[in-house]
Amino acid sequence: MDTLSEDFLKELECPVCLEYMMPPITMCESGHNICDCCRPKLDKCPTCRQPFLNVRNKALENVAWKLQYPCCYKSTGCSMLLQPKLMDEHQLACPYRPYKCPLSKAESIMCEWVGALAGLKEHIETKHRNRLTDIAHGKEVVIRRYRSECKFSRVIFAYDEIFYQQFEVIDNVFYFLIQHIGPENYGSKFQYNFTLETYGSSEYVSLAFVARSCKVDIKDIYRSGQCVKLFFETVKNFLNERGDFKFEFHIRKL
Repeated sequence: MDTLSEDFLKELECPVCLEYMMPPITMCESGHNICDCCRPKLDKCPTCRQPFLNVRNKALENVAWKLQYPCCYKSTGCSMLLQPKLMDEHQLACPYRPYKCPLSKAESIMCEWVGALAGLKEHIETKHRNRLTDIAHGKEVVIRRYRSECKFSRVIFAYDEIFYQQFEVIDNVFYFLIQHIGPENYGSKFQYNFTLETYGSSEYVSLAFVARSCKVDIKDIYRSGQCVKLFFETVKNFLNERGDFKFEFHIRKL
């Protein structure tokens, strides 16, 4: 980055969060600027205590549109410089974006590991081997004496990608989902199929859904119905006399 660009970026530092401001940029009565994220949180300018104007600093915005900004994941290793219009798309897929271990969602584990996607696979293989299923495409699962009060969580390796699987019963409703661990715009490239079949194979239920991103809250997926969602009374019809629960799931690339 040249010195002139660095000087301009210094002027674009938000006085509150110290991140670089991108359009829209608003200002106070004295002419101090603030970023679009911090503006709704404040009643007065943090620099001079004057009220904010409902006016955008168009001159500064025009300069900002022409500058190249460092990725917000610069501190974790990203060296990309991009114009504001390209930043959102890049940051969704940035390989240096930090990810939580998917088993942070598992109540019995609640792993606190956070790191780049490139290191996640090794972390899971090293620390959570007993919660890992490595498959080519699909898997038959049998849970002996299934108990509806338990929540089941696993990590799936398939297509050289990482997925998170969870199923549980809440308020007499059975939920099953698989999420893709990676950029938000990449999960839609995978579909999972869930199949229940009676032990005599006379009845079955089969449902398929797109694997949503791990960045989407699981409760939001449950509420939207974008996952397997069955009355538990229906699921119980597929347990055998010992209470064993058998199902199959498949992951395929779209």
